[in-house]
Amino acid sequence: MTDFLSTSEIKKRSIKGAKWLVVMNVLGMPAAFLIALMLGRVGPAVLGMYALAQILISVITTFVVYGGAPVLSVFMPKITQAEDRGRFVFSYLLILIIAMAAVLGLFWLYPKAFEFLLQREFDMRNYGWFVLLSLVIVATETFANAAAGLMLIKVTAIARQMMRLILLPLVTVLFFFNREILVDYGMPCILGGFLIGYMAAAVISAVGILRDPRFTMRPGWFLPPGFWAFSLSAMTATVFTFMYGNFDRMVILSIQNVEGLGMYQAVISLSSLIGLVPQILGTTLVPMFSSLLASGKMDAVQKTYALLQRLGSFFMTGAALFLISFSGDLLSLFGRSYSSYDYLLSLFSVQYVVTSLHFGNTPILTSFEKNTFRLTVSFFQILLQIVCTLLFIKSFGVLAIAGAKIAGVVCANMLSILFVRNSFGKGFSPPISYKFGVGLTIICAVLRNGFFSDGLVVSTFVFIAFSTCYLLFANVRIGEIKDIITLAVSRNALSRPEMRQS
Repeated sequence: MTDFLSTSEIKKRSIKGAKWLVVMNVLGMPAAFLIALMLGRVGPAVLGMYALAQILISVITTFVVYGGAPVLSVFMPKITQAEDRGRFVFSYLLILIIAMAAVLGLFWLYPKAFEFLLQREFDMRNYGWFVLLSLVIVATETFANAAAGLMLIKVTAIARQMMRLILLPLVTVLFFFNREILVDYGMPCILGGFLIGYMAAAVISAVGILRDPRFTMRPGWFLPPGFWAFSLSAMTATVFTFMYGNFDRMVILSIQNVEGLGMYQAVISLSSLIGLVPQILGTTLVPMFSSLLASGKMDAVQKTYALLQRLGSFFMTGAALFLISFSGDLLSLFGRSYSSYDYLLSLFSVQYVVTSLHFGNTPILTSFEKNTFRLTVSFFQILLQIVCTLLFIKSFGVLAIAGAKIAGVVCANMLSILFVRNSFGKGFSPPISYKFGVGLTIICAVLRNGFFSDGLVVSTFVFIAFSTCYLLFANVRIGEIKDIITLAVSRNALSRPEMRQS
């Protein structure tokens, strides 16, 4: 007897889970921004340490966690028996332990390779702490991804925010009562907060999956068909993702110092707010699409995809217009010197709008296991980024680093848009609101940075004017906005036959 989730149960879990994701991200996203803001107010060097800690954790989640996040999320919904799921997780844990031992041993024997990834010297006397952090993160990623695969979205939503929710009060207390500790011992404090947060997330995720009747932990060897091919390609894609997410910061460290990295991190922290909606719903999309595919409901896949793309485009364009309009004002919150990077914030804001369709394209390609295409595109994206960085860094410095990153990700997303439409049909075409939003944000960025003066009055005028144009001319109808709101508050959003198409 199989225990696939029914379409109604998938929708029920998706909508209920989306509410929890909204709640936790309403807490988590401001927490992440406030952490960066307070550290930035202490000084660019302290914020740079925060960015360096993020690189260190990315090294673990990329090179120590074999296969990356998609493996359990993709295969768990496709396994038919609770005990088989348990044996799969047990087998995967064994593989993770072997891979972790190999990578940690390699870093111990060749510390220069480890230091290259960090672009900093590392005192190997502290390597034991790195091993402990690796063990905790591997456990957390395994249990959290298993919970996502079982569509325990509430559990996943809570677990994924524990690092921020624990680090925030720690940084807040030190910021208001003893900033010198952050200046002198910033890295140990930040990594300690991350360690405690990952421990809490591991416990929450483990309890959640063990209580689920669709999962029974059993010792034994079980790997679903296609595991090795998918996991190897996913691991390679994860390495490419690491390079995309961290290569620019690594290069910043190589040509400047931790203080320069902190200045750049302020831009990254602000621009990442544009991706709030994808971050709120993103962890549910791969298991949701995988579950819908397993149930054979292709019409539900297409309907869900269309709604999600309109949702992502709508909110990301609005957020980008806000950040572009108030770019200098927002960066000055970190400190007066940060506002000199307002043009970088505008560039990244435009990039987020141009690439906003990855919101639906990435989980669709992952769920359909289009690994060869994803891997090829990721390879050329990173190659373009590296080549452009090396070619132009001497002439343009930080602008070349940021521009190369933007060029790589934009080209990759354009290829993904064409591939999805040609492979799956016109029902997977970009919505009109996306096309108009791209053009409008580019015009807004050019005018705001090239012609308009600074000041809150000018910034407010620019934001109101361009937001009004977007709502009036991008074919964003009242009915569409209602559908987007319905997705967050109703259990019937995905099943309404009158759901509008752009």
